[in-house]
Amino acid sequence: MFQTAASTRHPLMSAVAGEDQHVWTQVLLTANQPWFYASFSRKIDEIPMTETILLSLPPQVIDLLKRDGTDITVKQLMLVSPGHVNKTGTWKMDPLREIWRGRPSTDNRNVFHYVLEDGRCYCEHKESIESPADDDFTCIARRAMDNHWEFC
Repeated sequence: MFQTAASTRHPLMSAVAGEDQHVWTQVLLTANQPWFYASFSRKIDEIPMTETILLSLPPQVIDLLKRDGTDITVKQLMLVSPGHVNKTGTWKMDPLREIWRGRPSTDNRNVFHYVLEDGRCYCEHKESIESPADDDFTCIARRAMDNHWEFC
């Protein structure tokens, strides 16, 4: 999750951002969990515009991907993972290829499993899971050959 403070609201940029919109000069990450960086384009008055959004939850990513090919085109989707997820001890940002959801054989709660563009896999679960097929996981979304996202 992202947290903002009133003192970091940019008054001039917020004024031009539009009704009920605010621009912040900083945000605080409140949980040491994966989050997502997505770049997409959309046409505004027939002019293509590229925008970037930071998302804190996989369902938000799925909602964005459902719009891919309709009113927006998702250009890039990156997983930003903490060291305990990517097993490096530091934060990393990697291109995402697939999102899976399921239950590891050792746990009863749903977790997400991510397959990166280079084939590496990260799982939110504390135990290492090499492949989502090894446990009770279902593919939710994957990047297709034409670079659009499809639902499994």
